[in-house]
Amino acid sequence: MNGVLPGFALCALLVASARADTLILGSSNAAAGSVLQLPFNFTNTNQIVGIQFDLKFPASQVEAGSAVASSATTNHAAESREVAAGTRRIVLYSGSNQLLLSDLVLEVPLTLKTGSPQGGPTVNVSNIILTNAQGQTFTPTISRPALDAWRLANFSEAERNDPGIIGDNKDPDGDGLNNLLEFLMGGNPKQKQATHELQTAQGLDVTDNHHYLTLTFRAGKNITAGTLSVEASGNLLNWSSAGIVLTPTGVEDATSLEYEAAIQVDGQSRQFMRLAGARNSGN
Repeated sequence: MNGVLPGFALCALLVASARADTLILGSSNAAAGSVLQLPFNFTNTNQIVGIQFDLKFPASQVEAGSAVASSATTNHAAESREVAAGTRRIVLYSGSNQLLLSDLVLEVPLTLKTGSPQGGPTVNVSNIILTNAQGQTFTPTISRPALDAWRLANFSEAERNDPGIIGDNKDPDGDGLNNLLEFLMGGNPKQKQATHELQTAQGLDVTDNHHYLTLTFRAGKNITAGTLSVEASGNLLNWSSAGIVLTPTGVEDATSLEYEAAIQVDGQSRQFMRLAGARNSGN
């Protein structure tokens, strides 16, 4: 089954909220050649005045420029330098020990290179150090967006640097489910999983005496980064999800729920169904 994916390239990264010593990373989108915004929202109970982190990206897929504080920021400045190929160290600081603003925004120019994978390259934040007004440093606990964490957990650095493996539309294990569908279905992208295979059935519904084609599939629990839908076509060219409802079957396990979708096929010479996956806005 094919995934239907957005037509733009995503460069992920950072919407950050610091509560005590926990830094919660989110995602924001940037198209090729645009500016990646890194908004920070701090509760700032530890009087944080500065932050340092490494922005790491596959140099073969993306080129990052120097970080700058947004024009709305008057108390802090940003500096960045290349510490290795594909790694920029970014420092945000205040010369007068002013607390970080609750709506601080950093900007990093990003340029996607030819051959960047669908869904964008994996851009990662690591080695984060927070500094307070007394010069004490904190290493925060990091909570990552589900899709970023899934990529980091399932693919090695070498695999994340390979656009033939990491793309949303790639299928490393050859089971017919691309990476984005594997994520949305709670699957393992490098291991064929019979329990997540799609199933189709056709039959007569005795309650209304109509014939239906049904697609049954699994969806991962508590996934908000993307959406699954079922589409139908009579010619394999024009697909639509209009009027197709996903209904829970009541079958579930610790990580996934089973759904089914049905279309009426009375009088149709042929009908096809497929499962589609798409990222939600901001991922």
